[in-house]
Amino acid sequence: MHRGLLVKLRNLGQSVGGDEPDSRAARIGYADENEIYDLTNIGTLAAFAIVCIGVLVLRIREPERKRPFRVPMVGAVALLGAAACVYIMKGLPPKAWERFAIWLVIGLALYFGYGVRHSKLRGRTPE
Repeated sequence: MHRGLLVKLRNLGQSVGGDEPDSRAARIGYADENEIYDLTNIGTLAAFAIVCIGVLVLRIREPERKRPFRVPMVGAVALLGAAACVYIMKGLPPKAWERFAIWLVIGLALYFGYGVRHSKLRGRTPE
């Protein structure tokens, strides 16, 4: 994010919230670059872990499915990949976990509130 924009957002928050820069109002619209990086990292790592587990689940539930790309020892690779992602995620700060949980709840609410009912794939039989 551009430094000038961050300064403007911080100043805007201070004018709303008073002189104390760490007040809640000062944090509105402002996020430290490191906090943004941590949130991006935790989201990406979670997505990779989910994909690793998903590949393993598909191998078990649909073993006859056509697979143009094959990986030797897919079970070990998938489990090690998911474990590595979770291990790295554990090193992220608690604030990143809190924000990740909030966004996860929002995403799941949107998915189950709208996506499931309006899915075009719902009701189709797999080919």
